[in-house]
Amino acid sequence: MTSEKLAEFRAKGMLLDPKFDRLAQIGDKRKKEEDLNGSIQTIRIIPKSEYKFGETIEIEITSKGLKNQNITFKIQVFDDDSEGGIGNEVLLATVNVNAISDIVKVKIPFTIKMQDLAFGTFEGEKADCYFKVSYQNNQYSESIESERIEVSRNESLDYSEYYGQQIATPLNTSGLTHKKAVLVLNEKSQTIAYILPDEKLFIWVNDGKFQGYFEDGIKTNKATYDSYVQDKISRKTEPISWGLYLASRDSGEFVLNLIDDPKATLTGLGKALTKIATLDFDIEKVWERIQKADATDASYVVSCIMMARMASGPSKGLVNGVKKVFPAIAKKDLHKLAEIIEFYAARSANKLYSGAGGAVLTWSEILVIFVKALKFEAKITQELLKKYPIADGYIHISRLYLKVNNVVSIADNCIFNTNTGKWILNETKYGIANKLRKNQQTIENAIKADGFLEIRTATRKLEEAGLPAVIEQGTPIKISEILRSHSMDGKIINTTIQTTWP
Repeated sequence: MTSEKLAEFRAKGMLLDPKFDRLAQIGDKRKKEEDLNGSIQTIRIIPKSEYKFGETIEIEITSKGLKNQNITFKIQVFDDDSEGGIGNEVLLATVNVNAISDIVKVKIPFTIKMQDLAFGTFEGEKADCYFKVSYQNNQYSESIESERIEVSRNESLDYSEYYGQQIATPLNTSGLTHKKAVLVLNEKSQTIAYILPDEKLFIWVNDGKFQGYFEDGIKTNKATYDSYVQDKISRKTEPISWGLYLASRDSGEFVLNLIDDPKATLTGLGKALTKIATLDFDIEKVWERIQKADATDASYVVSCIMMARMASGPSKGLVNGVKKVFPAIAKKDLHKLAEIIEFYAARSANKLYSGAGGAVLTWSEILVIFVKALKFEAKITQELLKKYPIADGYIHISRLYLKVNNVVSIADNCIFNTNTGKWILNETKYGIANKLRKNQQTIENAIKADGFLEIRTATRKLEEAGLPAVIEQGTPIKISEILRSHSMDGKIINTTIQTTWP
């Protein structure tokens, strides 16, 4: 209601209460603001016979006086569960678009992620969705909502993730698995097993009665991959997480599980990986695939290789044309191998090649670097024993597990001063990889912030090291000094061991 409209009504002989004059004043002020700042007139959803997830829905925004003011429309897509009294509004997506004309058309894909959000708390076949468009111009802001539309669930979207990668079975037939599964190949490039992004392992089985991929190789109908997919889609209780979550983990977490509960850790996945080693597991072929993977997936792939290496025996390979034999890797050294592999896998994925002649490193060449890194680490431990003598009250512990903010990492050396009660931490890096891993960086940041770290190494090991009985697994400690030991060639000079933070 504006003064102009009010005058029009009264000219027609209508008797209106004086309160309409106050409403007209408010309307006049609103119209003045709109004329000065512009306004959104309407939101129109381009009509279709049916709206469903997996498709693109187009909307048309009509505005007035905004096209030359450098305005950005913020478009939000909501699922409105509140209308049925079921829940609250759920934000499905946000899109920004410039108001380049008085009529702007925007196409918004309704993705599987939006479908998961819309049906995450309510079992149904349709979601009540609407669009909210808003903008701000200096101190003036405005928002407007569209009508509600019903968007149907699209079941095929759920399956597209799980059957998105074609594989060759050991029978040389074609199969399908999750589009981001890590494949374990034999020498014929056939998939003998694959590991899903949520770390479930499926192994090829063919014994006449059972044929196909079964979880941990267990021969029951419930353990088939198809059953797994059906369960995932029906329950949606364990959403897949890939790069972001798994890349934040440290190989130390797996080794930590071995310390805390080795029987439970080795049951299932450990035994299954042992079976992989008997199925002509070709680590060179898997490593070649890793080098072609996305860099953000490197940590996850590394953890898979670490477990596979733990289950395998000695390996052979050519290094500069010479045959080399590498022994099975000890569990205590897995984190160091993981660190090296992760570095070179990420470099390969980013096309930042290293090694002789600029070529991508083979698995055998990785193991050569690993052996040199272990030797350099042993030298550093001896140097630290000289720098902080046991006779002066220092206690040295290698491979101490530390935890902070749900992150576990392995410190190469920790030194406890029995006279002062203070701790020193050392991280050793060999070759060009003089960079902390994500979990190591989290630990260092906590130390610099004067935070407490929780010891996660078994109490028995701490007692054997000679630490006081009050220091046990779970004890909070503070680190007073951080050391970083690095060398390009394994030699130790005056600047090899440095204090990175006082």
